[in-house]
Amino acid sequence: LLDVSGSMNSVDKLPLLKAAVLDMLSMMREEDKISVVVFSGKANVLLKPVSFKEETKIRKAINNLKSSGKTDAAAGIKLAYRVADDNYIRGGNNRIILATDGEFPIDENTRELVGNFASEDIFLTIFNFGKGTGSSKSLEVLAKTGRGNYEHISRENAQSKLIREAKSKRKK
Repeated sequence: LLDVSGSMNSVDKLPLLKAAVLDMLSMMREEDKISVVVFSGKANVLLKPVSFKEETKIRKAINNLKSSGKTDAAAGIKLAYRVADDNYIRGGNNRIILATDGEFPIDENTRELVGNFASEDIFLTIFNFGKGTGSSKSLEVLAKTGRGNYEHISRENAQSKLIREAKSKRKK
C-alpha cells in the first residue's frame, strides 16, 4: 500500500520508497505474490496479485509511480485489506506494508478495520518515509494494532529494514 499523494514529492520520500521496494524484489521467490495498491486523492489497485516471476511488470509499475493529489489513506487502507482478504493464503505471509509519510488522520473506523483483520492473520506493517512529521506515534499505534512493525525509513536504513520485514513471517 503506497502513498503517492503530493506530500510524498520529496527526495527522502517517494524516490526513496521506490528504490527500497525495487531492492526488496531481488530477494523474493518466484512463488511469492505481490499486489500494489496506491492512494492519493483516490485509492486504486495499480497491480493485481502477480507472481515474482513477473518481476519486469512489477518493476515497471513501481518505476512509473508519481506523486500528486491529496491523501485519502482511509480509502487506501480499506482497498488494501479487500485485496489482501480476496487473495489470502492460508499459512502464508499475509501482510500489508503501508509506505507513507503519515500526513493523514487515522480515524476510529480505520483502527477497528486494522484490528479486525489482524485477528484474521492479515498484518499491517508501516514504513514512515521523510523527516518525521509528528505522525509517528499514531502510525506506531496503528502498526501495533495490526500486529505488525513500525519503522522510520531514511536513506541509511531503507534497504535493510524493508528486506527484514519482507522476510518476517508474523509478529505475535
